[in-house]
Amino acid sequence: MAAPLVRAMWRTPVLGVAILVAAPAVYAAARGNDDLSFPVTLAVIAGAASVGFAVDDPAEAILTPCPIPRASRRWVRAGLIAITVAASWAVVAVSSHAAGYQLGPVRSRLAETTATAAISLAFAARAARSGSDSAGLVAVTGTLLALGTFSGLSLYLTWLPQLGHPLHTTRWWIIAALGALAAWWWSRDPSARRPILDKSFRR
Repeated sequence: MAAPLVRAMWRTPVLGVAILVAAPAVYAAARGNDDLSFPVTLAVIAGAASVGFAVDDPAEAILTPCPIPRASRRWVRAGLIAITVAASWAVVAVSSHAAGYQLGPVRSRLAETTATAAISLAFAARAARSGSDSAGLVAVTGTLLALGTFSGLSLYLTWLPQLGHPLHTTRWWIIAALGALAAWWWSRDPSARRPILDKSFRR
């Protein structure tokens, strides 16, 4: 099942996005910058936003005749995307270490990274439900715009989270939960049977 998906991913923007995730940090490290906070944050956020490409189905024409559920294909794509993004993050980590920049503990970025992935999945699921042919690009673009908007408005609306703020972890977890709920809601199969309704019609 994974082979057609791997071949199909070469025809999607996933690899290009993975390169762009690492490029700013690598460039800043090569220039000798000792403060990589912005390119590293950009790499983390852009990488997490790439999970929205899991909703894209470039191999659908190949796999439709096969008895492989849509959810299974999405899980496989998510795994392949995670491997690709992890490789980009590894390049960023090596570049940061070479430049002498301390990345800090992983848990300090876990909340906003999870929130970013959840928002991306929500955008992608909504775009796919609307019939978009490029749900992944919609997800990445929408997620980055949403995060930028949150951070900008957080200066005026104190209940919104800000990227990189050490005291906004709880807010990011709330955003992550809301994003995951929205992604689940929009990912439901509209043609799936609903047992409660079916029972009521049978009476």
